[in-house]
Amino acid sequence: MPEKPMDPKQMLKDTLNNGFKDGARVILFSIGFLVLNLSFVVFSALGYLSLPGLILTWFLVILSTVFLVLSVYGLHFWLRYTTASGMKADGEVVPIAKKHWPLPFIIPVIISAAIFIGMYFLEGYLRWPGTDEINIDYYAGYLILHGLNPYFSANMQNVFAFMAFPLSGTTPLLTGGYVTSFSYPSLAALIFVPAVALNIQPMLIPLFFSVGDFIVIYLYPGNTENPASRALIAVLVALTLYYSLMAIGGAVDSIWIFFILLSFTTRKKPALSGIFFGLSIALKQLPLLLFPFFLILIYMESEKRLKNPAVFLLGTAGAFILPNLPFILVSPLSWFKGVTSILTTPLLGVGFGPSALEFVGYLRISPTYFTFVMVIMFVFLVAIYIIHYEILKFAFFVFPILILLLNFRVETDYLNVWPLFLLPVIAEIFKGKSAGTNTAAVRTPKRKVATRRIPQVHVKATVTILLILILVTTMGFAGYHFSSIQPASNAIDIISIENHTSLNSKGNFVSSITLTINYHPEANMNQSIPALFAIFVSNNQASLLSGNFNPLLWYGTPDLSTGTNTVIIKPEYSSELLPSNTTFEIMEYYGHSSAYLKSTGLT
Repeated sequence: MPEKPMDPKQMLKDTLNNGFKDGARVILFSIGFLVLNLSFVVFSALGYLSLPGLILTWFLVILSTVFLVLSVYGLHFWLRYTTASGMKADGEVVPIAKKHWPLPFIIPVIISAAIFIGMYFLEGYLRWPGTDEINIDYYAGYLILHGLNPYFSANMQNVFAFMAFPLSGTTPLLTGGYVTSFSYPSLAALIFVPAVALNIQPMLIPLFFSVGDFIVIYLYPGNTENPASRALIAVLVALTLYYSLMAIGGAVDSIWIFFILLSFTTRKKPALSGIFFGLSIALKQLPLLLFPFFLILIYMESEKRLKNPAVFLLGTAGAFILPNLPFILVSPLSWFKGVTSILTTPLLGVGFGPSALEFVGYLRISPTYFTFVMVIMFVFLVAIYIIHYEILKFAFFVFPILILLLNFRVETDYLNVWPLFLLPVIAEIFKGKSAGTNTAAVRTPKRKVATRRIPQVHVKATVTILLILILVTTMGFAGYHFSSIQPASNAIDIISIENHTSLNSKGNFVSSITLTINYHPEANMNQSIPALFAIFVSNNQASLLSGNFNPLLWYGTPDLSTGTNTVIIKPEYSSELLPSNTTFEIMEYYGHSSAYLKSTGLT
């Protein structure tokens, strides 16, 4: 029997209703992204020393995550609505109007080319040095091109001298010095080999992938007449400019983001999707936070068949192992130490997570605690995702924001990359195709005889509450344990500031400070240790553009020895001068021993 054509007025009404509903998704996403970046501004303005500022920063990060989740929340409710108003029973969208593009690739190509060319000239004008990560990756590619193994630490020692990178932008170690080792899977270096061979600026590689991200997202849903799609394209263009600016600043995340986007958009072909996912984790370990959620998503969309996630897993493993295999065969231990060094290297704590309470002296607790609670949060969110899959189906893309907020080091590029993954999700909702949807879930069920069974929603709510209680209790007990194993007293104690000198010619800066410090090492500690200092100031506006949240790094002479020491401390680098009349806190550190002294400012 032929289908009865829909009334044009009703079609127009449904289109407008969908547009308003989907327009709200774009607004929620935009608010979430803006609030997330507002948290970075708040921290940069108030700095490490403002406890209310830190709390406000955490609140804004969590609030942004709520807005981002709401932008893709309740997908099954949306499917129920569209089934009633414009979707066939088999899940196919009823086209309201067809828009024929003679050359559908023209728009994204023109926009992406314009962004790339504009950013290319901007990079040439600004000449930013980039980040230590992109310089390490590029130099590792240089070593590979010359037949050297970047996983051998000795080969990487000359990286920053070779790249002419300022040491003030490096990642400092708790034992002095800075990170020079190559600590990523091998594709992070191999991707830069063409740039090395052609003598191309390293920042152009992530810029190329940044515009590639734009093209993938733009083309993914295909043509759509949804009224909110233009607003989504405007947001996509704005975010592409944002991430492209990060790329020419040295952020490399756009590269692995590109492969995650391809993995998501090809998930109906699990082998291909797995290959793309494997390439992403062959670039950086960070996408592993998405792995269990991808497996669950593919399993559920394949009507709970194990074949698709198994194929996805094999594709992921193959794509990860293939580029890493030569380095594993040459020196498996060096390779393993390299890719796991992000967990084992003793780094100086920086950033705006709750860990800031530890490294500015509010709490005395082992940094291992923050790794532990991060893992616990990860497991918790996987469990919550399984329980509430129907309404959190695609919200998992922003879960890493909550996970990484608990890391010992929390910087902007750890958090601001994840919202981009929601754009193809929202585009998919606009298209109304929700790949893998089980139409049984959106049909009105037949009336059944009432039973005395507990409603499923009550069971899920009860389990969720129990999981939250377990999460909070586990974090609390772990906090008590890790704080109790800390030494009863510090081996180091900063007694006082005795003197200081100023450098007025550069705007009234403090160039050296004389301190009195007591050092009473325990039996298992060295009798003499380097005098290493980090100075936290009341604000850090410069970090907003640079993305570098390092405190001011100073060193002292002579080394600390047992007893009372008089030490003169000076900036490690010329850019690390302390502004006069600025509230600050000095931290003396070595390993996991530290001492603090606050000052309202020196004139």
